Formats: sequence, C-alpha cells, structure tokens
Amino acid sequence: MFYDDVKQPPRMLSFPALFTPTWRHDLYPAISPKEDLVGSAEGLSVLITGGGRGVGKGIALVFAMARAKKVVITSRTLTQLEEVEQAIEAEVGKGKVTVIKVVADITNREDVERLFEAAGELDGKSYSG
Repeated sequence: MFYDDVKQPPRMLSFPALFTPTWRHDLYPAISPKEDLVGSAEGLSVLITGGGRGVGKGIALVFAMARAKKVVITSRTLTQLEEVEQAIEAEVGKGKVTVIKVVADITNREDVERLFEAAGELDGKSYSG
C-alpha cells in the first residue's frame, strides 16, 4: 500500500480554505462602492424586490450611494424596509434620496399592481393604473 510507512493519512484542507486564505465580512477600500459608484446612478429611479435584507438591501444601499433619485424597495416585512430606509439615510443623509417602501409579495398580482401604483413614475414612465 502507498501509505504503509505513514501512521496517519495526510490531513486534507477543506475546499474553501484552499482558495480563500482571507475571509472578509465587511467592505474594504478595493471593493467599496463609495468612490467608484458615486454619481453613476444620478437621476435614476430604481425598483428593488427583496430589498428588506441580504443582497436586495445591499443593492438598495449602493444605488442610494450612487445618487439615484428614487429607490423603491419591497419586502414582505415593514420592519425590514424601515431598517433599510434608516441605513440609507445614515449612509447618504436624510432627504438626499426618495425612499418608497412597499410591503408586498411579488407572487401576488394585487400586491404587484399596488407596488407599481406606489412607485408612480420611474424615469419618466408611469407604470401605475
């Protein structure tokens, strides 16, 4: 056998450890949107589904930092939407971007119609009624 002279089999590294020597949980200068994206969405209106947490929350924050004029966020939980609105205000300043929060389930037709009604005009096009 190949391992006859080895008392223990060799230790195997876990898969992520082979490729990710440093784990990062926060933004660092090389990937921070604050410098590169500032002004890149200036004047745009965006609608983000699932904007109450996770990736959707991050997208909402980045568009606000990029100076979008209106950020419409939707989630099934109002408290999550309020937390995202507070995070946007803390990041870019109160009143710098219009944040519209809509509690909706996008699998429900009536909720989707109500979402677009609340969003109103997005970049010159009206999607309501």
